[in-house]
Amino acid sequence: MPALRDAVRDLGVAGGVRVRVMLEALRGEREQVDAFVERAGKHLTALAQDDAVRDVDTAVNLRPSGLLRPVRTGRQQA
Repeated sequence: MPALRDAVRDLGVAGGVRVRVMLEALRGEREQVDAFVERAGKHLTALAQDDAVRDVDTAVNLRPSGLLRPVRTGRQQA
């Protein structure tokens, strides 16, 4: 699940900027890109409310107990 979690993170805010840059390069007109982003945002907002998407989001963001140990930030004294 860490790879999936990382992919979700990478496609977050920064990923949206990357997609917008590609769309502007391909579509050319900023107004068309803005209209597309608005339409897509409505669909994605509705999709994010779906129970299946919420379940996957929860599973991706949970740390599997027993599989991963917390990283220690301090040095141990010898």
